[in-house]
Amino acid sequence: MKLKHLPILTVIIINILISNNLRANIKNEIVVKVGNQIVTSQDIENEIKTILFLNNREINQLNIDNSKRVAIKSFVRRLIKKNEIERYNIKSFDKKDLSNQINGVAKSKQTDKNGLKNMFEINDISYEVFEEKYKIELLWRTLIFQIYKNQLDVNPVEIDNYMENQLRKKQQTKEYNISEIEISANNKNFDTDIKKINESIEKDGFIQTAKQFSISDTSINGGTLGWIAETSLSQTYIDELTKINIGEITGPIKNLESVIILKIDDIKITANQEVDIEKIKENIIQRKREDKLSLFSRSHFSNLENSILIVFK
Repeated sequence: MKLKHLPILTVIIINILISNNLRANIKNEIVVKVGNQIVTSQDIENEIKTILFLNNREINQLNIDNSKRVAIKSFVRRLIKKNEIERYNIKSFDKKDLSNQINGVAKSKQTDKNGLKNMFEINDISYEVFEEKYKIELLWRTLIFQIYKNQLDVNPVEIDNYMENQLRKKQQTKEYNISEIEISANNKNFDTDIKKINESIEKDGFIQTAKQFSISDTSINGGTLGWIAETSLSQTYIDELTKINIGEITGPIKNLESVIILKIDDIKITANQEVDIEKIKENIIQRKREDKLSLFSRSHFSNLENSILIVFK
């Protein structure tokens, strides 16, 4: 059966096709083809085990069954991106970023890269596939930048006016160390997804929930955005962040195409006379460029998602 222009969420129906395949002695079968890439039952099993391992959850049949939907969505998303990366012949990415991300995961497991590899081997999980996931995200970032780099300019006059207005209002500069979870706003299961996300945050923490549910590129790092000056945030974000304290999360914040949940990891306040105005300006410009890049990434992926050929076997 062939289905064209199939939205990615629809692929959850292949749960039916593989529900009896994820067992100890699994038979490797092609369950779906995404463009020119194939997904096998063993691919899905490995994806599920990876998710459970990274979320510090026991690898047993109950948890495997409960993680199928997320694993399938994650794998198909990755293959959609991989198809586009290969179509544009993108091969370069920042290897330092890859090393930092892998080391970050290893640190969260209280080990180093070699120790992490051993953990994967012990749990019968492919370390190579795990590392490839990070490579694909970095290659995807390179792709989006190359396509949209000429549209990332920020109006300097707008920045100057914005800074002047913000700094006139404040005698102090506040910075937030924040993390995010982003989900699609165009989702008929939105309320259910928000409930699941809140339950997951309560049970597994914000970082693991971001890795599991967030559609943002930051999901690979647990949603971490890092330190952001209040002056570089939109008023909508500031209004929500001022309602909560360190360690707390905002309610859903609606944007044009997505919904964001923010968590304050830390706050610091600096007197204006100690502030490097040019540095703040550079940070605002960089942040606005990153926002544009994220918007282009979501839009580009959405177009691919609705046009790529998905074939069920």
